[in-house]
Amino acid sequence: MRRKIIFVLTISLLAVTIAAARPYTGKIAGIVVGANDRPVVNADVVIERSDGSHPMATRTDANGRYVVNYLLTGYYDIRASRGQTASLWKHNVIVKSGKTTEVNLRLQHIPSSK
Repeated sequence: MRRKIIFVLTISLLAVTIAAARPYTGKIAGIVVGANDRPVVNADVVIERSDGSHPMATRTDANGRYVVNYLLTGYYDIRASRGQTASLWKHNVIVKSGKTTEVNLRLQHIPSSK
């Protein structure tokens, strides 16, 4: 009986330790719209840590929405693009543990470099 109690306590302590060791994460979500204020489907959304590390990408859904989950807490830069349009970079967007940071982006025409 005593062994069972010690085993259960050891497993419980191990589970708490593992849960506490997991990095804290949050998410960034939002909508991408065009110059006409309509949602943009299949826009590319790029997110990277503000120091330029850990770039990742996703695409908007049929409603122009995107979500990036499991981001470590900290500061991020984010931008969207589609075809000849892109948003301005949003810099130093903060991600907090257990929170969703809403970042909406507006695409604008990119002039050709000719």
